[in-house]
Amino acid sequence: MSSHHFVREGQEPALLILDPLSLTLVEPLLEWAPVVMVSDSAIVEVLKWKIKIDVVLFQQDAVRTYADEIGNQGPVEILHYSRTENIPDMVVTFLRLRKYRGVNVIARPSPDVFDRWLPNVFELDISIIDSNTKWSAIQSTFQKWLPQKTKLDVRCHSKASLKFGGLIRDTHQSFLTDSDGIALLQSDAPFWLGEPLDG
Repeated sequence: MSSHHFVREGQEPALLILDPLSLTLVEPLLEWAPVVMVSDSAIVEVLKWKIKIDVVLFQQDAVRTYADEIGNQGPVEILHYSRTENIPDMVVTFLRLRKYRGVNVIARPSPDVFDRWLPNVFELDISIIDSNTKWSAIQSTFQKWLPQKTKLDVRCHSKASLKFGGLIRDTHQSFLTDSDGIALLQSDAPFWLGEPLDG
């Protein structure tokens, strides 16, 4: 038996599925009934999951290919984009106009994905979630209580100055908490922080 929680629109982060990694990964994020956005490259697989889709991102000509399938979803908003358009900028504009404060993006992390989303860190709270890690875009400071030996991965610009406390450097781009307590990472530029997914 599943429980459903409803909150005011815009309060919970939207969910954007760019890569259909797994329904198991997405299900916990659906508990709060977020607006669900799906890219055209993920639509075939996501339709098999039988979840409610609210918005589909399509290249100009692709919508006709899936018209019948998405028509069964009820009211679905279509966002068209061109090959040269920056999808993160389009999504952020769409969500900001609707008063959303954040977005969880299901995607395979790559340098391109990180580079395209990070400039929007001052507009929305952005997380990129893959099968193992939740990557959060941090404006300048991350501070959180964590248990000992929690691993944190960091992706930042090579010229960014990174300061840390309550952590020991594990590798060039990862840290471990040295004890139960507050972990602190601070940078003079936005950066990505990766935390392992629970369970």
